[in-house]
Amino acid sequence: RNVTGVQTCALPIFRVGVVNASGTDGAARKVASKMSAIGFDISSVRTADSVQDTSTITYGPQVASQVKTLVASTGIEAVLDPEATNHIVLSVGKDGVTVSKVTTSKKRKVTRSRPKYLNADEKVCVQT
Repeated sequence: RNVTGVQTCALPIFRVGVVNASGTDGAARKVASKMSAIGFDISSVRTADSVQDTSTITYGPQVASQVKTLVASTGIEAVLDPEATNHIVLSVGKDGVTVSKVTTSKKRKVTRSRPKYLNADEKVCVQT
């Protein structure tokens, strides 16, 4: 996914909980594995109490900047949950979730330890 106007930010490391609300066994584990492979730190994977048609992202007010990385990666709009404080939760619905590396149009020096693609470990945020 190509995202314009992306900059690296000095943000604290954040973790994402992944919930299976799809009704399909293993859906959240599969998404969490793909997310982990591109740099997201997964805090937990669990099954929801009910099935939902649409995948969602909810986040607490303390991680409002950090959630932008996940939004850029998945294309799913995030919804603020004031009671979630510092949590980010991706609920995988029946529609599924596609995760992509977040790239930037900003020029950066590519080295072995600094690859072309930005990921969540690099604390990326979308400029507002």
